[in-house]
Amino acid sequence: MVEYRWSPFQRLALSIYKNRPANIAQVGVCDGKINDPIYFLVKKYIKTNKIILIEPQLDLHNLIRKNYNFHNNKYILNCAIGNPGTLRLYKLNKIYYPLFIGDNLPQILKDAPKYRAPAGFVSSSFEHVFRHLRGNLPPHIDCAKAIIHADVKCCSLAEAIAPADVKAIDILQIDAEGMDHTVIYNANIDRYRPALINFEYNHLSRDGRQQLASYLEAAGYRLSPVSTNGTDLRL
Repeated sequence: MVEYRWSPFQRLALSIYKNRPANIAQVGVCDGKINDPIYFLVKKYIKTNKIILIEPQLDLHNLIRKNYNFHNNKYILNCAIGNPGTLRLYKLNKIYYPLFIGDNLPQILKDAPKYRAPAGFVSSSFEHVFRHLRGNLPPHIDCAKAIIHADVKCCSLAEAIAPADVKAIDILQIDAEGMDHTVIYNANIDRYRPALINFEYNHLSRDGRQQLASYLEAAGYRLSPVSTNGTDLRL
C-alpha cells in the first residue's frame, strides 16, 4: 500500500477543518482529481457544505462530474476568474495529446492519463504554454503551431459563484497557470474572507510578488511559503 504524502497546505487545512463543515472554492480544477490538493481532503476528511469547482475548459467538466460524483452539494462552473470580460486561453491541440512526452513533468504525473498534463498547461499567456510544451513534443512538431486558443467568459469570483449562494469561503484553492495573482485580485477576499488561500507565485516578477504580498498583508493575511522549491504561498 502506497502511503499518501500530505503537503504542508493539506496538513494545515486538516488541522483546521478535519470533520468540520467548510465552503471551498477552487479556481483551475482541470479534471478535479489528479495531482489535486483538494480532492482527497474533501473525499476523506473535510465535510464540505459546498464546493465550487471553477474550470474554463468545458471539455473537462464531464470528468469533474465523474470524479466528484460522491459530492451532493457541488457547483461546477465554466468561466475564468479575472478582469471582467472575455479571456483568451491557450492550450495544446488535442490531436497532439498522444504525442506528449512529459519528460519534465513531476513524478506524480508520470502515470497520469494522456490528457492530464497537456490539459493542465492552459494559460492566458501563449509564452507560458509554449515553455511547458517545448521539449515535451517530438522534435518534428512545431510547438507554436500546435497551440490553439479559445475565448471564455471572465468575471470576478463573486459573480461566478452567485448561483451557489455562499456568504463565506473557508478555503480558496488557486491554480491558474501563472495568473494566480489576477485571480486573487478579483476574488473579493474582503467579502468572503477565506481562512486559507493556496496559490503559486513563482511566475511573478519580483515587483509583482511584492505588490501581491502588500495587497494580501493589507487585507490581514500572513504569507507563509511552504513548498520545498519555494514556488507557492499559503495564507
